[in-house]
Amino acid sequence: MRVLPVRRGCPGLPGTGTGVENILDDTVSSKRFQETRRADVHNAARPRNARFVALGNIMFPRLCALLLSLAAISAPAYSALDVDISVAAKTAMQMGSGVECCLFTEGAVASDGKVVMAPFFGGEIGVFDPSDDTLTYFSAGDAGSGYPHSPECKLAFTIPNDGRVIMGPCVKGVGVWDPSDSTFTFTTPTNWPYIYGQVNHDFGGLAVMDDGRALLLPDSRHAMLGIFDPSANPADSLTLIDISGPDGVDHPFGGFRKAVRAANGKMVMCPVHWRDPTKVCIFDPSDDTYSCIANPDGIRYASTVAMPDGRVLCLPASDPMRAAVVDVETNTVSAVFLPSTLTCTGTGGMCYTDDAMTSPMAPFIEGISTPDGRIFLQPFAANQLALFDPETDTFTLIDHQLTFPSSMDPHLGKYFNHKPPALMANRTIVMIPSQVGVIGVFDLATDTLDTLLPGSMAQGEYLHSEAFTKAVTLNDGRVFLVPYLPYDTDPSTAAVEAGYFAGIVYRASCDLAPPENGNLGSCSTTLPVGSTCSFACDDGYEVTADIECGQGGFVAATCLKPLVPLTCCERNMMLYGFEIGRDNYPSDL
Repeated sequence: MRVLPVRRGCPGLPGTGTGVENILDDTVSSKRFQETRRADVHNAARPRNARFVALGNIMFPRLCALLLSLAAISAPAYSALDVDISVAAKTAMQMGSGVECCLFTEGAVASDGKVVMAPFFGGEIGVFDPSDDTLTYFSAGDAGSGYPHSPECKLAFTIPNDGRVIMGPCVKGVGVWDPSDSTFTFTTPTNWPYIYGQVNHDFGGLAVMDDGRALLLPDSRHAMLGIFDPSANPADSLTLIDISGPDGVDHPFGGFRKAVRAANGKMVMCPVHWRDPTKVCIFDPSDDTYSCIANPDGIRYASTVAMPDGRVLCLPASDPMRAAVVDVETNTVSAVFLPSTLTCTGTGGMCYTDDAMTSPMAPFIEGISTPDGRIFLQPFAANQLALFDPETDTFTLIDHQLTFPSSMDPHLGKYFNHKPPALMANRTIVMIPSQVGVIGVFDLATDTLDTLLPGSMAQGEYLHSEAFTKAVTLNDGRVFLVPYLPYDTDPSTAAVEAGYFAGIVYRASCDLAPPENGNLGSCSTTLPVGSTCSFACDDGYEVTADIECGQGGFVAATCLKPLVPLTCCERNMMLYGFEIGRDNYPSDL
């Protein structure tokens, strides 16, 4: 839980200032009011709003105390994470002769809580059951008879209000996994486009709409949107919409790779490969209409991120280095400047691959909404992480304290894969490894970045740079890492013995420390996940709550004095600004 920013009045409350904003506009300091109140008593002249000021001085310190106690018991405490890589998927040789690549490409959680993984070269669906951490395989059927034998399904999404998982675009069509009977249905629509014989390069992305249909996005060889209906007959399951021409994509290589749901279920697409990227386009599933709105900057974007307020954030990939906020309710695209302190991997910290600054690089490659409403941005060419605040439309850059291995490229964006990160137990952002071979973990409670390796690995060992291809949040708060490339857990053996391993980012226990004005009680310094215990408080103090360790850490308890109601005499004394010698009374006078 993120503590809201505070401004003044409550010393010691975490936030951007020293306390919370005062609830009475004309409240003065307690000392000054007491002096004023005593003079008024003697002079029999009472200020017009003295009673309300007095109430404010009584209630405000108590409100501070209440907020301090809530802050103490509501922020989950941090404990170290670990990665389990003992869930073996397959050995490299099980993939077939000469094939040592690309087991699964994506994964999504079905309505039964299991992770369903889209096949790439393997020709099988992978299903991970978090109840016992087992992985089961099912045939991909016709999806596995593509070019030459691989389905090459690119993405997987859970269908809203349905629970099935849709996978695609694949080489020959789109597949749907039904968790109710563990069946996979693959559909090749009669009008499914093919280029180069059996290889489909026409659709590069897929997004699921609120009505359960899938929007297929053009990538490399045509300018058509596809609308796939998983409940329709194959002959009627795919509708193609030509989006070339003056109000569409003016480029033979399409223009989109990603679409996200915005307000009212509309799908927003920011341009990626346009020769003249002057438009951001919208598909409205309520009437199946396609339209575009002007993009003032006319630039390409690296990715598109849905925001909690129904707007969409487009992350820049070309000059000028400005993000864009798309509002489908006002049909506007607004430019948002990146901070001037942003540095990238180019010469002099610039976001370019060349000194002439003709080849720009995308500072950030993906994003994800956080529980507090911010957008976490995963770095690509940037040397910093970033958080975008939709309330102010501003970026906050976050420097890291990582120590780069001397043998590896000292660039932050090289650490993490370009797929979207996952949120662990509403607390931690998990990013899968890229060229460096470590998992990234960003703590939202402290806005700090760290790296993670399995505790079973020896010092100096790293994961395969592309061991995993997607991070998926499980219903129990853990994060499942979808296996992609094989790697050898024992470097002394031949590479052919390498295997595919799934990963599970988890918390095994929480580290506890004695509270102020108390001791550990029934707790120990280490509390296993799923366990509870209680602190013991000193005489005159009461514990605020039991402690339960979960995947997100634990809610910290503390020892406070019990609240004792004010007597009539004490109440009258405080109304006139006098102190009563104790602070353990309720704030509701």
